[in-house]
Amino acid sequence: MKRFFLLLLTSCSFVFTSHANETMSDNLAAVLDYSNWQVGGKFGTLGAGLDLSTPIASKHHARVNLNALNYNISVEDKSINYDADVDLLSFGILYDFYPYNRNLRLTTGLYYNGNEIELSNNSSNAALGRYILGGVPYDLTGSKLNGQIEFNPIAPYVGLGYGSSVLGHKQWTFSVDLGILYQGEPDVELSASGPVTADATLAANLEKEEQELKDELSNLPFYPVVSFGMAYRF
Repeated sequence: MKRFFLLLLTSCSFVFTSHANETMSDNLAAVLDYSNWQVGGKFGTLGAGLDLSTPIASKHHARVNLNALNYNISVEDKSINYDADVDLLSFGILYDFYPYNRNLRLTTGLYYNGNEIELSNNSSNAALGRYILGGVPYDLTGSKLNGQIEFNPIAPYVGLGYGSSVLGHKQWTFSVDLGILYQGEPDVELSASGPVTADATLAANLEKEEQELKDELSNLPFYPVVSFGMAYRF
């Protein structure tokens, strides 16, 4: 009887070890197999982007994502209109989980967040070059007001996506991503140059203007991520 149980235990151990080795081999083969990589392009609120994905198991995928875009807009404060140069730059290392082995994926990861905004006063929006800073009027004729808005350099991301996994049967696939990037409270810095800097009250009122800008940008810590793209499996 003891020999029977010993033989049974040995057989079970052999089957379990063989299955585990086979599973590990399949997962490793999925990663190393040149046909199990996917590259894609996308466009969304983080800018124009590139994705590179590969499976680490049947339902688990690793993905890197790079985004960049530059554009100009006008930012309206309570008393000043700014010309804003928006520079979007982000790089993410992401984990995709496909709970049903199909198209729906849950995503989490971390981004390097280089998004920033450069500001300058728009003199065309102020009569005779007069601006109100911190409730006090200043004549900025011949002077310049500049600013910079930055965010946390490391930003966690969580989201939901749709698109065929790397192990799917489709060579071309359409993808959609919806998520939230937490980039923290904006860091706003304003500075002035020219004759206006001779005014002793300017520094204190620039700080008040910085706080007003932070209040105007209060919705930016949780940055919405929406993107649409195409991907190719090779």
